[in-house]
Amino acid sequence: MKSTYSTKRAWLYIVIVIVIFWIIGYFIFSKQPQEYPPYLSESPSPSGTKAIYTYLENTDSEITRWRFTPDLLETNESEQLLVMIEPSFMLSREEMDEYIQFMEAGNSILFISQLPTDYFGIKTDIVSVDEEQEYAEIKSNNELLLEGLVTTPLRLVLSDESELLLEDNYGPLAVETSVGAGSLTVLMTPEWLMNHFILDADHLELFTEVLNESLVDTTSILFDEYIHNVDDQNSYFAFYPFWFQLLFVQLMMLTIFILWIQGKRFGPILKVREETVRFSDESLRALAVWHLKSKQYRHSLNIQADYLKVSIQERFGISYTKPWEDISEPLERQLANKEVKSFIVGLQAVLTKPDLSKQEYLQWSKKIEHLRKEVEEG
Repeated sequence: MKSTYSTKRAWLYIVIVIVIFWIIGYFIFSKQPQEYPPYLSESPSPSGTKAIYTYLENTDSEITRWRFTPDLLETNESEQLLVMIEPSFMLSREEMDEYIQFMEAGNSILFISQLPTDYFGIKTDIVSVDEEQEYAEIKSNNELLLEGLVTTPLRLVLSDESELLLEDNYGPLAVETSVGAGSLTVLMTPEWLMNHFILDADHLELFTEVLNESLVDTTSILFDEYIHNVDDQNSYFAFYPFWFQLLFVQLMMLTIFILWIQGKRFGPILKVREETVRFSDESLRALAVWHLKSKQYRHSLNIQADYLKVSIQERFGISYTKPWEDISEPLERQLANKEVKSFIVGLQAVLTKPDLSKQEYLQWSKKIEHLRKEVEEG
């Protein structure tokens, strides 16, 4: 009864410790600052774009976040504007075609990237810019002169179908091109939209100049978040909240601990080493038959006598290395057997004989075995 009570109390302590550990772990890890990828519209970090997203939410525009693959974009509807800010990975050819189909159906894409060359067939040139100049003078298609930060050394190449929206002294920064029934607008300064820079210089005005050109005949704005965190969306852990993952891990640890306490073992059953090291019965019989058939009587008796010495050492601590005449007296005291001395004298004589008969061999084998059992039994 006492043992059962102690076991229950031990389990109670274990459960209490696990609960305390879970509570502490939850509050510690839940307060860690969340990390966001750059240009994410829900990121309040300096590299995020939550400020401009919130600004557009407060206008009359209908604005939402798009978190899915481009094949799910509505091509049956038109007059939608998809804002793509600096993709974090290279789009595949299939994905690029799906975005193009979206534009051809009558929708628009505002693509904002410092390196837009590999997207939608956009072409750029490298120019030599003045790196000491903090803000560049930028002119809009309305002849409005503004200032903004420009860090890219690339400038867009105008085609016959392109319309210039923004340019500085080194070349075009924003252009609009018709694609089917829709349009593609390219802007090369995503840093303007960062929370850290949106209110610097004339960044907000410059962006709204470009946005207003793209918003013509559009009814809704989609901010593409698929291009920022596609790996996170496909992750198994993204489907479950952090507290659930933490609880699951701790329950798994508790289960392992319970199985360990109860003595559960997993894996193959390994044989005891002694079973593979010692001779088997078949080996012993084969060795005995070989000694008899080859008449190796003296050799066999020597082996039996050595084994007897080992048994004496293990039982009484008499050294195996001592000669038989030195073993006689202490062994006689231990066994209280007066025949020990005569046995050892006879054994020494037999072991030194050059030839033994089978009868002598069997007789002395029985005597050695008898004394060995007497030694082991004490």
